[in-house]
Amino acid sequence: MLYVNTQERSPLILYKKYLYKYIKKNDLRFSEQREQVLKTLHGLSNPITIEALTELINREGYPIISYTTTVRHVNFYKDIGWITVVNKVHKQYILVKTANPIT
Repeated sequence: MLYVNTQERSPLILYKKYLYKYIKKNDLRFSEQREQVLKTLHGLSNPITIEALTELINREGYPIISYTTTVRHVNFYKDIGWITVVNKVHKQYILVKTANPIT
């Protein structure tokens, strides 16, 4: 199983900086849910399913996020190269170790 040491991962602030630049450059809308997904994934060292991610976010006291919203944001991060799909059968996702600028 894939494991990422969260202490070696780029700081959350760096991910946010690149995300905000990308959103502004591409005229996308900022959402708190998108940031919640990023923040939660940033704190995880093991892959997680979308179902478990949704439950974890909702347990952490954030405003309630739906499964569909979680899927949309996970796909967004996957499309920009920040998430790796670990298991094709029961898809699990993990945030990459290094935040790279999004082009």
